[in-house]
Amino acid sequence: MALAAVSPSVFRCQCQQLVDLARTVQAAIQGLALVLAAKEVAGHAGLQKQEQRLALIATELQGFARSEFRQGERRPASAMQPVHVSLRDLCSSSEDAHAQLQELQGQLAEAQQDLKDLMSRYEGSLQAQEKQVQALSSNILSLTQAQEASRSSLEDHEARLRVMALDQAQAQEAAKDSCQRTNVQFDEVYEVHKRISSEVGEVREAFTSLEQELMESCSSHKQSLQTRQQQALEQLEELRFLSQQRHTESQEQFKTFQQLMLSQQWEAKQIVDSELRNFQALYNCDMARLADISIELAAPCKALWQKQASDWVKSSEDIRSPRAAGEPGKLAGTDERQPPQPLQPPHPPQASLLREDFPVSWRGILEDTIRRSNCLCEQTKVETDTKLGDLETRLRKCMKSLLDEQLKINQRTCQEASEAQETGQLSAELVKAAEASFKSRLERNLVAVRSDFQRDLESLRDSQQKVLGQVQQTLQSVSSDMEIAATSSARLKNSVKHVEATVKDMSVSVAQHQSAIDELKAEAEMLPRTCKRVDDLWRHMEAVKADLALARSGRESRAEILPLSQGRSASAGIHGPLPPSPQPLSSERRARSQAVLIFCVQ
Repeated sequence: MALAAVSPSVFRCQCQQLVDLARTVQAAIQGLALVLAAKEVAGHAGLQKQEQRLALIATELQGFARSEFRQGERRPASAMQPVHVSLRDLCSSSEDAHAQLQELQGQLAEAQQDLKDLMSRYEGSLQAQEKQVQALSSNILSLTQAQEASRSSLEDHEARLRVMALDQAQAQEAAKDSCQRTNVQFDEVYEVHKRISSEVGEVREAFTSLEQELMESCSSHKQSLQTRQQQALEQLEELRFLSQQRHTESQEQFKTFQQLMLSQQWEAKQIVDSELRNFQALYNCDMARLADISIELAAPCKALWQKQASDWVKSSEDIRSPRAAGEPGKLAGTDERQPPQPLQPPHPPQASLLREDFPVSWRGILEDTIRRSNCLCEQTKVETDTKLGDLETRLRKCMKSLLDEQLKINQRTCQEASEAQETGQLSAELVKAAEASFKSRLERNLVAVRSDFQRDLESLRDSQQKVLGQVQQTLQSVSSDMEIAATSSARLKNSVKHVEATVKDMSVSVAQHQSAIDELKAEAEMLPRTCKRVDDLWRHMEAVKADLALARSGRESRAEILPLSQGRSASAGIHGPLPPSPQPLSSERRARSQAVLIFCVQ
């Protein structure tokens, strides 16, 4: 191609275009650096689409820069050659460059917009990350608080374990003391058992001696027999015969004694009736004699009274005559005023005075005293009734007041008990609710922390991983503390079970020894029964001996008693029929003799 001349103005324009092109290339290189930085940010943020788009933009910019650089490298080589610039090529190249520049500017604007979006997203992710860090810090604080609470609970648990250990030691000491007491009680029981066994031996010896004495006393008149069994059988037969004979004799004696007593009662009744009749007759005779004496005394008393009345009349006339002679005026005046009244002799005693009834004056006094006594009795009765009524009302008031006070006290105690029960129930419910809330909160916190850790482990850095490691360590320590607490609680349960087993063994041993103690007490209670039995047997023997003595004496006196009883029965038949004889008594003495014989045979 032939070179054409270029005007300076055109050359200036072309140079300006070249400068603009260089500036655009420089801006493209800067944009390429920005695009590469944005690509790295998108790669870190995980935005694959933006990263691919920025990679395409960066490759185009790199290709453009390389093409321009190559053109720039080629230009110095041809600088020595003559410049042949065609305006058409330059215009087309400038237009192409301008079009490419516009495209690059559009792509750069898009890249800037994408970069802004990436920056906003990056800031949002940073803010979310800060929020997550704050949430993690709050969770860590809550975990530290939970750790402190768990530590405090562990300390409380340790304190409880110490208290339970002290209680266990006290229980062991109490068990030791109880064992020592049981040993002392066992020693005392053994001593009591020894004493009781010695007493039982003494009682047995006394029984044997008593049996020997009884056997000797029963077999004293049978010494000629060879064996004790024959002696016992003979004694048994003899005692049976004697007991039957004695029973029949005792029945006969009782019948005779009963007939004798009935005859004596009949005779005594007859004697008393005769004495009463005699006394009644004597009393009637005495009363008749008294009546005769009163009649006999009435005539001389009447004559004596008449004589006394005549003497009184004479003496009154003798006294009246000198008065009439000495004072006639007065007598006349007196005669005018009122007639003279002769002196009357005293009335003779009435016949009622000789009788047994009281006089009229005495009757009035007696009736007055009876009336007064009745009035006094009624007054005292009314006063006592009023006093009793007052006392009853006071007693009722006191009882009512006491019942009201007791009712108030009972109501107060019931109210206090109900309040205490309600407070206990509320406290138990509060404790349960607090434990449940703490457990649920701890579980929720653990679940939330685990989920947060599982979500954010991939996106957090080394510091966050360290924090998570610390949190995991704290969780492990808490879990280890919980395991230690669980093991300690299991050990405590085992110790409590061991203590319960020891207590059960102690209770079983105490129950076993209690049965032995009860047996010893039962054996001790049997002693008074045996002593009583010995006393009863001794009394039976004394009664049998007395009965034998009575039987012997009855044999001697039976000959004398029978005729006497026949004579008395005859006399009783004369006086009147005797009442029927009663039925014989029960076989008490027969049972007594049989018991004595059985004891002797044993």
